[in-house]
Amino acid sequence: MTPGSIQEHTEAVRGQYLRASKKEKGRILDEFTKVIGCHRKAAIRLLRRENQPRGNKKRRRPRQYSPAVAEVMPRLASSCCRRSRYKVSSK
Repeated sequence: MTPGSIQEHTEAVRGQYLRASKKEKGRILDEFTKVIGCHRKAAIRLLRRENQPRGNKKRRRPRQYSPAVAEVMPRLASSCCRRSRYKVSSK
């Protein structure tokens, strides 16, 4: 199944699963794992969580450089990137 079809099927079954009794939840999980092809614990996680978009980027602290370092960084980066690993020095 494609990720989109898994999401659609999960949304369709989620309401039933959340309202079901314990016995019915077991039956729903059995059917869901056969259709999706995942483990029971993964199915439980899919059915219990809200439909939230997954973030691809990790939250990081913003970089903070002093003005002097910020002025030198672009020149330093460009000089490092121009060097070739296999360049033969003439000594």
